[in-house]
Amino acid sequence: MIAPNKLPAGMAILAILTACGGGGGGGSGSSAGGGAPTQSLTASGQVTDASNGAVISGAQVDIPLRSSDPTGDSGTDGKYSLSLPNNGVPQFLVATVNKEGYLPGTLFFKYDNGQLQPLTTGSNNAALVPIQTKDVVFLNGLSVTHLGDGDFGGTANSQLQVPLSTVGSGLLWDEGSFTLTSTQRTSYNFLTVTLYARGVESGTPNFYCDQIVLGNSIDPTGKVTGETQSLKVSAADGSFTQISHTFLLNSLASDAVAHLQIISGKQCGNTASDYDDFEIVSVTGELS
Repeated sequence: MIAPNKLPAGMAILAILTACGGGGGGGSGSSAGGGAPTQSLTASGQVTDASNGAVISGAQVDIPLRSSDPTGDSGTDGKYSLSLPNNGVPQFLVATVNKEGYLPGTLFFKYDNGQLQPLTTGSNNAALVPIQTKDVVFLNGLSVTHLGDGDFGGTANSQLQVPLSTVGSGLLWDEGSFTLTSTQRTSYNFLTVTLYARGVESGTPNFYCDQIVLGNSIDPTGKVTGETQSLKVSAADGSFTQISHTFLLNSLASDAVAHLQIISGKQCGNTASDYDDFEIVSVTGELS
């Protein structure tokens, strides 16, 4: 496993991102379903070990919101329960689950008509996978991150969960870095980066030129120079979508710091447009 600077023992980290809504104008991520009751919402479930089914206690469950950040740990039975405010909640919610020695888990909820429920059966439960040497975890990419310029609108595009990031002026996420050792360089050929994103409107002609880049160098503007790919589009309904990008390791130098960067872009060929607003979360990598 690749180990970045200042990581907890036994954990390697690249980065995580989250996306939240494309370009446009307006929108505040207000509650779906009209007037919501004043009582709080509850998110609950259980955390287990994917390798043997054992319950996992002490796993941190976090649901960042624009107005609050409900966080708690799973108990001795692996169960968690978090109380959320019943206002300003977007239609789709994502939560992260983190436990040392495991790849991060991601939970999905849906808010509708004043009720919070799992997006799909079992999506409120997490089966965490133990970290192996081939895994790269970007610790700074584990939380939901909003990229863009804050000018967004539309039903799907206004379902923002967290405020605009102040990192990199909000237009790029460059929190993922790691050192590829010479041994790993000769043992593996690829790095597949996986993350969950929503609101990404790139990948379509005349839409946004959002990018994901992996390389060793950073230019004077702060952008990484290296293998560049168009960030894959997420679901049109504004929900979080798992997307993966595979990079060749032969483009990276051995025993040197490599940087992973995600960039919010303007509409392709339209310099007068605003930037794509989206959220990313749970950024990890796997060597193969």
